[in-house]
Amino acid sequence: MSVVRSYNRGSTFVSRHFSHKGRGKGDGSGADSGDGDCPGESEIHHKMKAIAYARPENDYPEATIELESNLDGRIPDVLLEFPEPCDPYGKGIAVEAQYRNKGKDKETVVEHYLDREYSVAWLEEDDFTTHDVDLSGLLSV
Repeated sequence: MSVVRSYNRGSTFVSRHFSHKGRGKGDGSGADSGDGDCPGESEIHHKMKAIAYARPENDYPEATIELESNLDGRIPDVLLEFPEPCDPYGKGIAVEAQYRNKGKDKETVVEHYLDREYSVAWLEEDDFTTHDVDLSGLLSV
């Protein structure tokens, strides 16, 4: 397996992703493929988080980006932080990639991030394509 860096294919953005060498049966897909990072999270949610990480990494190279970083008691799937506050995004962008978690209190979570001067990208499965994500619904501070 190897990592393919983010790139543009014509006018299409392709996020950083893994490239698997053919391994036949047991290739790491399916419910039993657990990689030990986040038990209970599906491969689809992992992929959504990877794409949600890669897009801002490409768009904001000056920013610091982390997966699952604590922000005053909440842990967004992706946290992007600017060296200095940036208009209109504030201190950074907290990204929540939602997959089958319908019980999460969106209003409370969004308010938490906005109160700390972080914009919020609340992403649903429909916001993603195979290798990209639509961030046009970003809530800025």
